[in-house]
Amino acid sequence: MGGFKLGGEVQIAHRQEENKALYDEDFGGGSRWLWTNYPWDGLYWYENNFPLMLPYDSQYWEALFKGSLEGKVGPIDLEFTLRAGFPFGGENTYEYEQAPNGTPVAGFDLKGDVTGWCIGGDVWLRYPLAEDLSLPFLVRVDYQEKTRDGDGPGLLGLTGSNYSYKNQEQSLGITAGGGLDKKLAKGATIAAGIYYSYLQGDNNLKLRQDLGGGAWSNYDYSDFPASIEHQVMLRLAGELALSPVVTLRMGLAPFFGWVRQDFKYSYLNSALFGYTDDVPTDGYHWGIGASLGATVRIYHGFAVEPFINGGYQQLNLKGDGDSVNSSGVITDLYDMSKDRDEWSIGGGLSVLFDL
Repeated sequence: MGGFKLGGEVQIAHRQEENKALYDEDFGGGSRWLWTNYPWDGLYWYENNFPLMLPYDSQYWEALFKGSLEGKVGPIDLEFTLRAGFPFGGENTYEYEQAPNGTPVAGFDLKGDVTGWCIGGDVWLRYPLAEDLSLPFLVRVDYQEKTRDGDGPGLLGLTGSNYSYKNQEQSLGITAGGGLDKKLAKGATIAAGIYYSYLQGDNNLKLRQDLGGGAWSNYDYSDFPASIEHQVMLRLAGELALSPVVTLRMGLAPFFGWVRQDFKYSYLNSALFGYTDDVPTDGYHWGIGASLGATVRIYHGFAVEPFINGGYQQLNLKGDGDSVNSSGVITDLYDMSKDRDEWSIGGGLSVLFDL
């Protein structure tokens, strides 16, 4: 198209996602209680007043669309990509069960849907300084929203109650940066770049219990958590043609981020009794990723690209908060810490056909 290349891609995926929380308390003497996916504020006699995650069990199809435009504007190489998608045909379940001594005595089974949408895009600019030297720049924006919901009656000891809930996740990522590409010798290239990312996420869950006769209780995890991260990443990459048949590629990406997360929970009933727990935390998030891959040309027009990647990251957050009742009185003080260490490893194989 007038010196530009136009491309498109459609992807259909099936996804299954589950978060499951379990409270298990052995009181001795054969007395043991088990709470699966406990939906309310953490049991007060536990050290951890906040559940590790909001429970759900979802499966759905997802349609993703991508369009790209590539070409030259004067000496500058330009590439623009636009992405969008949405889930469809979704099913979501939220099951709660309370079981002393292994026999369930209360619970519910809420059925619902999964909806949402996502959109994003990026712009790559590459400005040549010399025949073997260029400056690449990147701006990327991605936004995603996903909602899970459900409703249903209480079971066993909760009969006579009806429940409904909605869990909404939102995320926004903005990345900008640039670097340097240099051809060292025939078949060898190195690249380095530094990028800043603004990462914002919000996770909310609202659960309503209707008890009949006009009585109700609302459980509101309004920010669980609300998170903001300012992250700086260094990217290093290299490519080496070992022969006309084999090209080797490698990359390294260390990063460091400053993180703030707020955990908030509110309870209110029809008698207007309630309280709000709020614990803001802050800290750091760092890690490093590495990758190694190759292109192997089997014969003209056909090649395979094996790759392997892995990494490590650590999150460390601390904060203080309180619990305020509906009269505005502070009833509890909290001291919270959150630590996560994560290893990852992956690999795969691409097959290329040049038709």
